[in-house]
Amino acid sequence: MCSSDLLGQSPLRAPSVFNYYRPGYVPPNTGIAAAGLVAPEMQIVNETSVIGYSNYLRNAVQNGVGTNRDIQPNYDTEMSLAHRPDQLVAHLDTLLTFGTMSSATKTLIRDAVATITLPSTNQTTARRNRAMLAVLCVLSSPDYLVQK
Repeated sequence: MCSSDLLGQSPLRAPSVFNYYRPGYVPPNTGIAAAGLVAPEMQIVNETSVIGYSNYLRNAVQNGVGTNRDIQPNYDTEMSLAHRPDQLVAHLDTLLTFGTMSSATKTLIRDAVATITLPSTNQTTARRNRAMLAVLCVLSSPDYLVQK
C-alpha cells in the first residue's frame, strides 16, 4: 500500500472532478452547520481517517517518509530545546502554526512533553523522544490542521 493511500488522499487520484468532497458539504450537528457555513474538507473526516492520519504521522515523525524512508527528519534544533518544554512548544508554534497555537493547546503539549523524564546522564534518547512527541502533538492538533 502506498503511503499516500494511508491518508485517504492520493495525489492526482481524486474520485471525481470535485476532488475528494462536494463543495457545498455541511457537517451535520456541528457549529459549522448552526452558523450556516460549509466545510467541504470535513466530508472526508471520520474516525477512521483521523486515526489513520495520526498513525501515519507517528510513523513518519519517528522513521521518515518516502519509498525507502529516504526522507528523514532532523530534530537537532528541537532536541536542543527539549529540556525547556515551553521553549520547544513556542519554537514549534512559530515553525508549524505561524504563532497561532492556542494557549490551551500549548499547555497540553508542554505537559505531555514534560512527562518524558530526562535522566541525569546520556539524555540523547529522551531529548529525541521529547522532540518527536512535541512535533507529533502539534501536527495532530486542530491549531495545525485548521487553516485560519
